[in-house]
Amino acid sequence: MRFFLAKVLPISVAAIAVIVFGVYSGYVASEALPAFPGESAAPDPDGTGTPSPDINLIRKQPIPNNLPGLVARELDYRAVDFDLRTKPNPAVTVGLHVPRGWTYRSYPKEPWQVRYIDPTGERALRIESGFAPLRGTIEMMNSHIAELVSSQPPENDLRVISRENDTVVDVNGNSRKVSTLVYTYVPSKTLRYVTVRWIALNGEKAAVEMTVNGLPQDTKALTAILEEATRTVVRSNLPN
Repeated sequence: MRFFLAKVLPISVAAIAVIVFGVYSGYVASEALPAFPGESAAPDPDGTGTPSPDINLIRKQPIPNNLPGLVARELDYRAVDFDLRTKPNPAVTVGLHVPRGWTYRSYPKEPWQVRYIDPTGERALRIESGFAPLRGTIEMMNSHIAELVSSQPPENDLRVISRENDTVVDVNGNSRKVSTLVYTYVPSKTLRYVTVRWIALNGEKAAVEMTVNGLPQDTKALTAILEEATRTVVRSNLPN
């Protein structure tokens, strides 16, 4: 897959309309799902012409994590499968390749998703499915952006790296439509690098959502992990 790299910019409420338009016109979720902050410039709260303190003054300054980055060529993969359910839909079986040595984790209260977490706890691959494949990948990305905009405080300093619609060839030589959102943010002390992807397995509608996240020094390896997962993922109970 070819990533379109955009200038790294903090997202603001003023930019939301641009993002949504871009998503709909085709120009173009981790242990804690990433999100977009609110406004990037403080408003004038009392109409006096004196703005609130510049938002840049309250943005977190990330503390570097000096853990050695993952190396894509050193990764080995294994085939896994598991059941997911998004009520009221029936359970589905999902299979794909994940990095060998990463630990499976399920969540009884969230049966629609599982995660595979690396031994350090700093990287994770999240898979979500079981929902009815009724919406296209672009629409789902757009909906996700709208949800994320309101969920993060501005100090978490989310910055979009890229957003793109593309196709990926699966292991059987078939093309799959995907929409991919890449960004960074600072949920705690360390800058996180996050990629969310929506994948259509049978036609136009998204059937699987994946999130891979880690450290900035992991970017190439995280991309490789997502590509392997994308080309190998299968899901039961898909409409013909």
